[in-house]
Amino acid sequence: MLLLTWFVHRYRMLQVAKRYEIQLEAGLNERTRIARELHDTLLQSFQGLTRHFQRARNLLPGRASEAIQTLDAALDGAEQAIVEGRDAIHDLRSPATATKALEEEIKALGEELVAKSTDSKEPATFRIVVEGSAYVLRADLHIEIFRIVCEATRNAFSHSQGRLIETELAYTDSLFRIRIRDNGKG
Repeated sequence: MLLLTWFVHRYRMLQVAKRYEIQLEAGLNERTRIARELHDTLLQSFQGLTRHFQRARNLLPGRASEAIQTLDAALDGAEQAIVEGRDAIHDLRSPATATKALEEEIKALGEELVAKSTDSKEPATFRIVVEGSAYVLRADLHIEIFRIVCEATRNAFSHSQGRLIETELAYTDSLFRIRIRDNGKG
């Protein structure tokens, strides 16, 4: 009986250790995702700002009007960095659950970005195309794909200067493909 008790206790300890290992791995994955989010948004924006400031400094004092234009561009970049930072923080704070169909989430994102579009001359349009019969993806995969789509779509709206941004979802029995295209400057 003592030996059986020892085996049961040992088995339970192994189960607890395995659960703990899974939790540690999930925490590490979350930290990696956060680091990627910060790199893809805030750090790249700040690197761009640093280049603008360095250029403005190099233009002073001899070419003050060009320096002012460069500083104005840096201020615009700072405003964009704030927006990207807010969006990244919002995404990080958002619950990690897939509550809607992927197509619906992407469509809502596109509509939000069109509404925020700052170019009043010719505002960008967003289109979503679905090929095949949509199916439900695993929740963790759905969330990760949506986060990637968010980043790529925001980049297209922010940097491509394109007038048409399109997301294509293609579903087959053996493949799920997503493409984000724009008609802007490569």
